Amino acid sequence: MKTLLMESKIYGVSVFGDGATIAKIPLINVLGASPNNSFALLDIIDCTSEMGIGGKKTANYTTNQLRPSSSASKTLGILSLISLTSEL
Repeated sequence: MKTLLMESKIYGVSVFGDGATIAKIPLINVLGASPNNSFALLDIIDCTSEMGIGGKKTANYTTNQLRPSSSASKTLGILSLISLTSEL
């Protein structure tokens, strides 16, 4: 994470991802890149519950998964990471 955030104030951090299904488990891989780290795995989102009710890994679903939870006891979330980098 340290190398991902190095020089992020100057160059920023790109967040991207892809969908995958491994052993019948639907997942979304969330990745980050910056000049000092071209490939960092930030999160793996398990989509089993969404797919179980007939949902799909749409852009709206993915974006909602990346948003930080309202509970302070949970992880900040990927979008909070991006907000924090602008403060460095």
